[in-house]
Amino acid sequence: MDRALQVGRGMATADPLTAEMLASAVLSVSRGELSDEAADREWADQLVERLARTRPADSLAFLTAIHVLAPPEWRDPAEAAISGLRRLGAPPPPWATALIAPRVLDAWFRNVVQVGIC
Repeated sequence: MDRALQVGRGMATADPLTAEMLASAVLSVSRGELSDEAADREWADQLVERLARTRPADSLAFLTAIHVLAPPEWRDPAEAAISGLRRLGAPPPPWATALIAPRVLDAWFRNVVQVGIC
Protein backbone atom coordinates (compact mmCIF):
# COMPACT_ATOMS: atom_id res chain seq x y z
CA MET A 1 0.00 0.00 0.00
CA ASP A 2 2.78 2.42 0.90
CA ARG A 3 4.52 1.73 -2.40
CA ALA A 4 1.31 2.40 -4.31
CA LEU A 5 0.98 5.76 -2.56
CA GLN A 6 4.61 6.59 -3.40
CA VAL A 7 3.89 5.85 -7.07
CA GLY A 8 1.12 8.45 -6.98
CA ARG A 9 3.32 11.29 -5.72
CA GLY A 10 3.62 13.93 -8.38
CA MET A 11 0.88 12.43 -10.52
CA ALA A 12 -0.98 15.75 -10.62
CA THR A 13 1.82 17.22 -12.74
CA ALA A 14 2.49 14.11 -14.83
CA ASP A 15 1.57 13.82 -18.48
CA PRO A 16 -1.47 11.68 -19.43
CA LEU A 17 0.59 8.68 -20.55
CA THR A 18 2.62 8.62 -17.35
CA ALA A 19 -0.53 8.92 -15.24
CA GLU A 20 -2.12 6.05 -17.16
CA MET A 21 0.96 3.84 -16.83
CA LEU A 22 1.34 4.51 -13.10
CA ALA A 23 -2.33 3.82 -12.40
CA SER A 24 -2.20 0.67 -14.54
CA ALA A 25 0.83 -0.56 -12.60
CA VAL A 26 -0.96 -0.09 -9.29
CA LEU A 27 -4.16 -1.67 -10.59
CA SER A 28 -2.22 -4.69 -11.82
CA VAL A 29 -1.17 -5.49 -8.24
CA SER A 30 -4.69 -6.54 -7.39
CA ARG A 31 -5.25 -8.41 -10.63
CA GLY A 32 -2.66 -11.14 -10.00
CA GLU A 33 -3.21 -14.87 -10.10
CA LEU A 34 -3.98 -15.11 -6.39
CA SER A 35 -6.53 -12.30 -6.45
CA ASP A 36 -10.19 -12.95 -5.96
CA GLU A 37 -13.13 -10.57 -6.04
CA ALA A 38 -13.24 -10.02 -2.26
CA ALA A 39 -9.50 -9.41 -2.05
CA ASP A 40 -9.66 -7.06 -5.02
CA ARG A 41 -12.47 -5.06 -3.44
CA GLU A 42 -10.59 -4.85 -0.13
CA TRP A 43 -7.42 -3.60 -1.89
CA ALA A 44 -9.49 -1.02 -3.81
CA ASP A 45 -11.28 0.21 -0.69
CA GLN A 46 -8.05 0.53 1.32
CA LEU A 47 -6.13 2.31 -1.42
CA VAL A 48 -8.96 4.74 -2.14
CA GLU A 49 -9.42 5.42 1.58
CA ARG A 50 -5.70 6.18 2.01
CA LEU A 51 -5.64 8.36 -1.10
CA ALA A 52 -8.58 10.37 0.19
CA ARG A 53 -6.46 11.27 3.26
CA THR A 54 -3.21 12.26 1.51
CA ARG A 55 -2.04 15.10 -0.74
CA PRO A 56 -5.24 16.36 -2.37
CA ALA A 57 -3.91 17.26 -5.85
CA ASP A 58 -1.91 14.03 -6.28
CA SER A 59 -4.69 11.95 -4.76
CA LEU A 60 -7.30 13.46 -7.05
CA ALA A 61 -5.05 12.79 -10.05
CA PHE A 62 -4.42 9.20 -8.96
CA LEU A 63 -8.09 8.57 -8.26
CA THR A 64 -9.06 10.08 -11.62
CA ALA A 65 -6.70 7.72 -13.42
CA ILE A 66 -7.95 4.76 -11.37
CA HIS A 67 -11.56 5.70 -12.09
CA VAL A 68 -10.91 5.79 -15.83
CA LEU A 69 -8.90 2.57 -16.03
CA ALA A 70 -10.27 0.42 -13.24
CA PRO A 71 -12.63 -2.51 -13.26
CA PRO A 72 -16.14 -1.83 -11.89
CA GLU A 73 -15.34 -2.77 -8.27
CA TRP A 74 -12.90 0.16 -8.09
CA ARG A 75 -15.06 2.83 -9.72
CA ASP A 76 -17.62 3.51 -7.00
CA PRO A 77 -15.12 4.03 -4.15
CA ALA A 78 -12.88 6.12 -6.44
CA GLU A 79 -15.82 8.28 -7.54
CA ALA A 80 -16.86 8.93 -3.94
CA ALA A 81 -13.30 9.93 -2.98
CA ILE A 82 -12.99 12.16 -6.08
CA SER A 83 -16.19 13.98 -5.09
CA GLY A 84 -14.86 14.51 -1.57
CA LEU A 85 -11.54 15.90 -2.79
CA ARG A 86 -13.28 18.22 -5.25
CA ARG A 87 -15.46 19.56 -2.42
CA LEU A 88 -12.22 20.35 -0.55
CA GLY A 89 -11.05 22.38 -3.53
CA ALA A 90 -8.48 19.99 -5.00
CA PRO A 91 -7.80 21.04 -8.60
CA PRO A 92 -8.37 18.48 -11.35
CA PRO A 93 -5.17 17.29 -13.01
CA PRO A 94 -4.41 19.10 -16.28
CA TRP A 95 -4.57 15.82 -18.20
CA ALA A 96 -7.94 14.70 -16.80
CA THR A 97 -9.89 15.54 -19.94
CA ALA A 98 -7.36 13.76 -22.17
CA LEU A 99 -7.51 10.59 -20.09
CA ILE A 100 -11.27 10.63 -19.61
CA ALA A 101 -12.14 11.36 -23.24
CA PRO A 102 -9.28 10.15 -25.43
CA ARG A 103 -9.30 11.08 -29.11
CA VAL A 104 -8.08 8.83 -31.88
CA LEU A 105 -5.32 10.71 -33.69
CA ASP A 106 -4.34 7.98 -36.10
CA ALA A 107 -5.11 4.34 -36.61
CA TRP A 108 -4.57 1.61 -39.11
CA PHE A 109 -6.17 -1.74 -39.71
CA ARG A 110 -4.55 -4.83 -41.08
CA ASN A 111 -6.77 -7.63 -42.19
CA VAL A 112 -4.91 -10.87 -42.67
CA VAL A 113 -6.77 -13.80 -44.10
CA GLN A 114 -5.05 -17.12 -43.70
CA VAL A 115 -5.79 -19.50 -46.52
CA GLY A 116 -5.33 -23.15 -45.78
CA ILE A 117 -4.20 -25.36 -48.61
CA CYS A 118 -5.23 -28.98 -48.29
